[in-house]
Amino acid sequence: MLRRLMAQAGLNANQLADRLKVSPQLVRDWEQGRKKTPLWIQEQAQFRLEREGILRKRR
Repeated sequence: MLRRLMAQAGLNANQLADRLKVSPQLVRDWEQGRKKTPLWIQEQAQFRLEREGILRKRR
């Protein structure tokens, strides 16, 4: 899901890490499947991107 959000928003791992205030390496680990992304991180990423107007809200 995180990879899909990044693609829709046009963000790379560093940009998403800045928005979520986590390390870029951790985002890369989540993106590449080396570590499982917690559900709350996925929801927070989607919420923040929608709130900033980068993604359109789902209906």
